[in-house]
Amino acid sequence: MIREITVAAGQGLPDPAFNPRLRAAVAAARQSNMTRDTIERAIKKALARRHRPTYQEVRYEGYGQRASR
Repeated sequence: MIREITVAAGQGLPDPAFNPRLRAAVAAARQSNMTRDTIERAIKKALARRHRPTYQEVRYEGYGQRASR
């Protein structure tokens, strides 16, 4: 449940009123008796990850003149 909440909050808006996937995840969590505090912490965790820098490996290839012998 927590993973679904963090993924949904990370991909869209952190407000369940404007994020249907998050709204469904929160409803499922509430139905399984998850506390409101736990749900809010999961959403805050997703927001903290959003503001961290992400690094991706990039490979560039260049073509030019051959070296003369």
